[in-house]
Amino acid sequence: MANDSEAPRFPLLEEMLRIKRMPLKAGFTNGDLARLFGVSGRAICARVQSGQLTSRNLPGRAKFLPSDVEEFLRNSKRNPRRKDGEEPKQNSKEAPPILFLNGPASSVFGRLLTFRRETSDSG
Repeated sequence: MANDSEAPRFPLLEEMLRIKRMPLKAGFTNGDLARLFGVSGRAICARVQSGQLTSRNLPGRAKFLPSDVEEFLRNSKRNPRRKDGEEPKQNSKEAPPILFLNGPASSVFGRLLTFRRETSDSG
């Protein structure tokens, strides 16, 4: 992890690693990211297949650089609600977003969850 006197190179990733008590490494595996986000390896693969997360052909088992994970975290913001109060429609081919719980819910569930937004076609 970064020294206290210097700014972290990967602030979002380093904060998540600190919370999960995991080390910052030069490369991460599917299993590392699954543990970090509290999801299955399949959920990580779905993010790679959808293009949301960059996977690399690195020697050994590592496939993800810290910069790739940091970029994924930066781009993981939810879309804001429209002024009329409706959620924007999502492309059904995209992988479901990852939701980070804060506050009392985080102590109950204690991890990141995946969810699929239900869309209803009420006409």
